[in-house]
Amino acid sequence: MTYQVESFTLFDGWVNCWTDDAENPITFDSMEEAQQELDLFLREQAGAVLCGDMVEAYDINDFRIVQRG
Repeated sequence: MTYQVESFTLFDGWVNCWTDDAENPITFDSMEEAQQELDLFLREQAGAVLCGDMVEAYDINDFRIVQRG
């Protein structure tokens, strides 16, 4: 089983927007690995808000981790 981080989008609902450099969807081998990646992403974007590179932080409720087949 693998896990993916999904983001809520207005038009498509929940979508795995996490991709590698070649635009391939990223999945994770464990829930913990996916959670660590999401936590890192949210910390980094919060830093961007503090530095003035972003206007506001993402809402954590716009993300979820789901198990894939």
